[in-house]
Formats: sequence, C-alpha cells, structure tokens
Amino acid sequence: MLPDYTDAVIRTGDILSLKDSSQIKDARTYIETLYNSSIDKIFSRVLRDVCECTHDGLSMEQLNILSDEGYQSVQDMVNAPDEVLLGIKGIGPARLKKIRLNR
Repeated sequence: MLPDYTDAVIRTGDILSLKDSSQIKDARTYIETLYNSSIDKIFSRVLRDVCECTHDGLSMEQLNILSDEGYQSVQDMVNAPDEVLLGIKGIGPARLKKIRLNR
C-alpha cells in the first residue's frame, strides 16, 4: 500500500488530465474526485484523524455559518452558547443535544 501522499500525487496526475476534458469544474469537484468522497466526509475524517475533534451534529454549512460569526475552531463552534446554535437553521433541541453529547 502506498503512503497517502504518494497516492495523492498519483491521483492528482490522473485528475489533472481530466481537467483538460472539462470534467473538473472547480476546487470542490477536484478534491471530491481526488479522495473519492464528499467534502463533508473528507472534512470529518481530517477533524478526527488530525485534530482529534468531532463535529457530529453540525453540517459543513453550519460550521461555515459559525466561522462567519467569529468562531475560530471546531471546538469553539461545538461549545458555542445554546442560543447561538439554536439560532442556526437546522439546529433544534434534538440536534443540540447530539452536539452537546459529542464534545
């Protein structure tokens, strides 16, 4: 099995050849193609593997909203006050409970 970085280099070459055929439209598509996964799943793996953080209960969109509101780390985001989290579309009492259980 190849180290991750070697595999990524090989995949990058393959994907860059797709760009010539206009199959890769933007960075998001490139990353999702490179890792054969959605951005949400990739981000989740990175948080767990590298940062040893969890964001269970928060979607990428909700993480982006919290980032725009000034929360600088995932830990800050999951520890945001209840009022802040409940003010975000898609977070109700049940999801808030899940977020609180996973911090």
